[in-house]
Amino acid sequence: MPGSDRTLICACEDITLTDVKAAIEKGYRDVESVKRYTGFGTGICQGRSCLTGIARLLREAGVPAQDLLPITPRPPVGLVPLGELAAMAAGDPDAEPGSGG
Repeated sequence: MPGSDRTLICACEDITLTDVKAAIEKGYRDVESVKRYTGFGTGICQGRSCLTGIARLLREAGVPAQDLLPITPRPPVGLVPLGELAAMAAGDPDAEPGSGG
């Protein structure tokens, strides 16, 4: 598209510079809010590749450095076998992920 900005800030989630600037213009003025609005930092790298770029854009928008706290990490709790999820979907009200059935 002519004139479209495809500068990627978060390659994992396909978040562009335009997306982040739009979030900042809408009033999202901290890292966690921009993350929730755009979805950056939720991909496989968990923000390791894009966090500094987001922080820099916020800083350029006038956000004080002390307000640029890192995103809240939310690692997965554990793996759930597909069979356990299927048992829950089949209507076993007592089945809980990780309980073995």
